[in-house]
Amino acid sequence: MTIQSQHPAIVLSNTRRLFSHPHRLNGSAFLRREIADRMREKLALVKLEVSRVVDAGCGAAEDLPHLRQTFPEARVIGLDASETLLRSAKQSANAASTGVEKLMKKFLPSSWHASNEIDLLCANFAELPFASNSLDVIWSNLALHWHPQPDFVLKEWRRSLRVGGLCMFSCFGPDTLKELRQAFADVDEQAHLLDFIDMHDFGDMAVHAGLATPVMDMEKLSLRYEKIEQLLADVRALGGNPL
Repeated sequence: MTIQSQHPAIVLSNTRRLFSHPHRLNGSAFLRREIADRMREKLALVKLEVSRVVDAGCGAAEDLPHLRQTFPEARVIGLDASETLLRSAKQSANAASTGVEKLMKKFLPSSWHASNEIDLLCANFAELPFASNSLDVIWSNLALHWHPQPDFVLKEWRRSLRVGGLCMFSCFGPDTLKELRQAFADVDEQAHLLDFIDMHDFGDMAVHAGLATPVMDMEKLSLRYEKIEQLLADVRALGGNPL
């Protein structure tokens, strides 16, 4: 069995440079949110006793409030390698908490205080700063395809998960951006876009990493753009060209 383990086109330093400019990612947030919503529908079908959840590659931490709602008794940690994105997430959380506190003070006693704490950690999701068998759930939305060695990352996630824990992630598949890929092919023979990994290869990687009974699912989403500039901006932000 041959498992694709490394993508030579991905340069992590270039990826981190992109994420140091959060405003470049804002326009593509709608797709991340749509995919996260679909992931949560599937997550609702899983019954687990959970005390610690990690969002690996959390970005601006949009998924953390939803994960807290799903696992109200658990500690939910957002982990990302971009200090800039985490700083932005912290500022947004503080602003939201301040607004809630002002509203609730009208209805609750003066002794009540809203918690504005958001649990964020700046670290590499390929080298998790957690003990082995210490996590109950690892969630990751559209992040794994940014790493050149996803098989290595999955092994690290398996190390950190307890037996019976859950690893749930989303990535783009090989048909992603196929229209744009064909358009470039009509111009020259250069590789302008990543070759995204097939879900069956991800399944093989998961088994090889020691993750039991992987369930892979595929959905197709069609997006239409009025301007090519916005399309290319989203392609870069979503991982189609981290060169």
